Amino acid sequence: MDIVIPLEDENSKDDKPSVWEEFVPIVQTNDEYHIYMLDEISQPYNYAKLTHLLYTADASEVVNLHVNTVGGDLSSVVQICGAMGVCKAKVVVHLAGQVYSGGTFITMYADELRVAPNTRFMIHNYSGGIGGKGNEVKAEQAFMEDYAPALYRDVYAGFLTPEEIELVLDDKDKWMSTEEVLKRWNRKQNRT
Repeated sequence: MDIVIPLEDENSKDDKPSVWEEFVPIVQTNDEYHIYMLDEISQPYNYAKLTHLLYTADASEVVNLHVNTVGGDLSSVVQICGAMGVCKAKVVVHLAGQVYSGGTFITMYADELRVAPNTRFMIHNYSGGIGGKGNEVKAEQAFMEDYAPALYRDVYAGFLTPEEIELVLDDKDKWMSTEEVLKRWNRKQNRT
């Protein structure tokens, strides 16, 4: 699979760009991949390699997704989560630092979760902007009024209570510590 840049030898004198210069660095070591999402989640094309890897990885491989993000573009998040949902490899999500918004969506699609001490985890209602002609703005807003609640109820089922999901949809942010995330994750996993 030529979508991954192997970890380079530190003594290499080639003028090749470093894996760490990629928007989403992907490093392969044997049958494991390490993917680093360490910035705001931007346009979907920045995640083409990541989603291709998730779609094509086989059951003998492990994908380690390292997440430290404030969140970002919802369409990119949905793209990544969709690929995680059908990935044949085991997907281990490692959280550290700040994991907000879209980063919390991605967390919900993990097969296994690891959370570093002192991680800050925050779920909130969607935010963004709508542009276009008046009728287009009204149509998209009407669509989002149905789409967002259904999405949140699906993504956070078993992790948040139904009441907590409704509070988030009513613009109440939900903050959690490492311990709280792990407690809820374990409860969610035991229900499935």
